[in-house]
Amino acid sequence: LAQAPKNTYSLPRYVRVNEAITSMRDVISHFEGEGYTYMKGQEYEEEIQEKHFKKDPHVPALLVFARGTDLHDHPLLHNGKVILQDKASCFSALAVAPEKNSEVIDACAAPGNKTSHLAALLRGTGKVIAFDKSEPRCALLQKMMKRARVPNVHVRRADFLLADPHSEEFANVRYVLTDPSCSGSGIVKRVEQQGAEEKATPERLAALADVQYRIVSHALSFPNVERVVYSTCSIHAEENEEVVARVLASHESFELVPVLVRWPRRGIRSEALPNGSCAHLLP
Repeated sequence: LAQAPKNTYSLPRYVRVNEAITSMRDVISHFEGEGYTYMKGQEYEEEIQEKHFKKDPHVPALLVFARGTDLHDHPLLHNGKVILQDKASCFSALAVAPEKNSEVIDACAAPGNKTSHLAALLRGTGKVIAFDKSEPRCALLQKMMKRARVPNVHVRRADFLLADPHSEEFANVRYVLTDPSCSGSGIVKRVEQQGAEEKATPERLAALADVQYRIVSHALSFPNVERVVYSTCSIHAEENEEVVARVLASHESFELVPVLVRWPRRGIRSEALPNGSCAHLLP
């Protein structure tokens, strides 16, 4: 669950190494060859100087560069070896933590950063079934998967809510990642543009929460599913803890387990969620 600070600020440049096709060592060596300085052993240092980078202390395969570092035309990006992905976005796939050779559904996949992350965690084994019902978003998803070179991703232009859980196609699905549409109130760039918070009316939040509840509930209906992860880019409890509590109340055969246990910032505690099992993340 992503939570944005009240004051706007610029984030460091986060770069996820696509371990489906390369290694952290090779990517670090490449950047060093371009004149960047690798801050080895300084993962917890807050300030990063220009032309310096380090490993992120919390997310494996994530590199952190100085604010304003422009890598949009970098050859490693174009050949799929690195992916520009903010830190908070990386935690969703990490929470899924799929075992090798397993099958995963990404219920709301486009544009595909989390999808390719799931594929990388599978190390080229198993299968990721990636849903998106929008034709242009699905086209973008396919483009991103082609660039990332992840053949274990199977893109489906379809509404996840219409997928039959009892279809033979999904008989081996053990994990589902649900990252549905939300208010976007935790996305730094959107908050900086102003007006995003003004649109988060009670009526809109209620409508979003209803769809979010339906998507998570549908994920729980797959007969062999073992773990469902729910994430948003929202700071509103209506879209976060309240959705989780509602899902738990109507699906008593499932339980909420602590996620990202080493991460210190926990979700809102309540009678329905007493142990702070949810995680709040900075974008």
